[in-house]
Amino acid sequence: MSITAKELAKQLGLSPSAVSIALNNKPGISTETRKKILDAARVSNYDFSKIGEKKTTAGTIYFLIYIKDGAVVYENPFITQVQEGIATACAQHEYKLLVRNLYEEGDVLEQLNNIIYSNCAGLIILGTEMQKPDFMYLKNLTVPIVLLDTYCDFPNVDCVMINNMQGAFNATVRLIHKPTGIVVACQTERSQLQNKENCLRMLRSKLVEIKEREHLDKISDIKGDQKEIGWGNQIRSYVFMPYTLVKDNRTGYEMGNINAVMDGDIDGFINAYLKMQSQKKLEE
Repeated sequence: MSITAKELAKQLGLSPSAVSIALNNKPGISTETRKKILDAARVSNYDFSKIGEKKTTAGTIYFLIYIKDGAVVYENPFITQVQEGIATACAQHEYKLLVRNLYEEGDVLEQLNNIIYSNCAGLIILGTEMQKPDFMYLKNLTVPIVLLDTYCDFPNVDCVMINNMQGAFNATVRLIHKPTGIVVACQTERSQLQNKENCLRMLRSKLVEIKEREHLDKISDIKGDQKEIGWGNQIRSYVFMPYTLVKDNRTGYEMGNINAVMDGDIDGFINAYLKMQSQKKLEE
């Protein structure tokens, strides 16, 4: 047995007028209160036919463009064609069409709830830029949903892939890594979700390559100039007999106490080399 509006008001502890406003989709109450009343009415099997609300009657269809970074959907002629096709179909079936951008940067659930509880008969969402975690926003919505250009397996969502070759090429996924300025692009797959995953793999590979190159450059700086190991390429000469002498062939610095050098006393050689390097820089 269905519940009456008066019983629903009593159950929720609200005034009958507030319940009436929500059920008849009139202004005058907050979005949160409207949602609370409509959710409770559906759970309690309220007969919406009493106020002329039937799911088969014409209403407002929202075409939502999900925007994460805008690289795919902005200034794309193919998206305009999709929108025009939806508008034509809505007009033929006497539905009003409203187009909205759904921004990831904002509160997505709040944006969706504000739309759903404003005489929304259904949602058509362009999901070209959506990734798997973004689908969770759609899981518990109570209106019909059609998701374009991507796929999720929620029972309340119908998915339509845009199998148009021009669309597949126009809707190319581009990723820009802001710290490095690296740009990667992929248009090999019809699914933009797969294109995005391919782009992420390409981007990770490029970042790893840059990191390895930086690491090698750092090691090279530490090592300094490398010479071939062989006779005539040594940086120091050691004479043990008939006299003792250690000579740095780069700086000309000499030390006669070879035993001290062998024990690690090489400060004189280091200082002479540093002075030589400083002198070279001054000359440059």
